[in-house]
Amino acid sequence: MTARAALACSVNVPAAHVLERVGPETLLEELRRAGISTLGGPADRWGLGLTLGAGEVRLDELVNAWAALLRGGVWRPAFAGGRSATGRAR
Repeated sequence: MTARAALACSVNVPAAHVLERVGPETLLEELRRAGISTLGGPADRWGLGLTLGAGEVRLDELVNAWAALLRGGVWRPAFAGGRSATGRAR
């Protein structure tokens, strides 16, 4: 099973194997690059549980991260109510 398929299907074992190979430090760094700021502390605080949802993440950060995956890795801030994050009407 590919990492992409494991993520899409919420299959935990392959995701944990991938994290074991790349290390929690790398995953935490990538999550922070994706706009996840609520996972505080060093990576060893989270360990392999990081890939299984051991940390709490704000909903807006999670939405932005998933939206970036759907856009092929392009991150943009989320907006609500028909206005962008800058306040401009869409």
